Amino acid sequence: MSAGLSIIAVTIKSKDLGAVATFLQSTQSATVTEGLRNRFNFTWIPNKATLIIFSVTSDDSGEFSCEVLSFDGSSPLTWTRKIQVTVLVPPHITHISGNQTVNEGGNVTLNCTADGNPTPTSITWTRLSDNRSVNMPLQNISRQDKGGYRCTADNGVGSPATKDTFITVQCEYSWFGFEQVKTNCSMFFRKKTCTYIFALFQDFIKLKLRSFD
Repeated sequence: MSAGLSIIAVTIKSKDLGAVATFLQSTQSATVTEGLRNRFNFTWIPNKATLIIFSVTSDDSGEFSCEVLSFDGSSPLTWTRKIQVTVLVPPHITHISGNQTVNEGGNVTLNCTADGNPTPTSITWTRLSDNRSVNMPLQNISRQDKGGYRCTADNGVGSPATKDTFITVQCEYSWFGFEQVKTNCSMFFRKKTCTYIFALFQDFIKLKLRSFD
């Protein structure tokens, strides 16, 4: 503003809400519009207006303006300054795949989505058993792939967001050759091992039968 101008009023406006706060020179009063006093605080120190937004949320993003009505001695003049407010929001994971059960040798894809402002550009997966980064899909699953997987989303605001999900790997077993079942790969006997034990068991029975001949 030019020197020699007398301020009459100062109004802070929101593009979405309209007039938010006003300072009147005639009464030396700085007030927030009725209905908005739980969201904003407004103060005026000569030639300086300050608007405080309480409990900021993403809804407060938008365009604000400061309008100064002044008088130059002959006619009123209006000066306007626009301000763009951008609220940064930490990442938040909105979806992660539930726990998965996969047959050994199969493939699986875990999905993870997140939002925030700015939108997270880094969404990564980590296998918790060895803290190694992994890429989706996981192919040719083995028993080493069972356990927890962590999705991490980061947009550079606040702390990264994380959520975990788990994979159970099922393997085919033969219990002494009588049947084949799918069960958790953490069991001790593998199919080949059990088949070998069964062969030894058969040989043992044959030897016992011969001893009775």
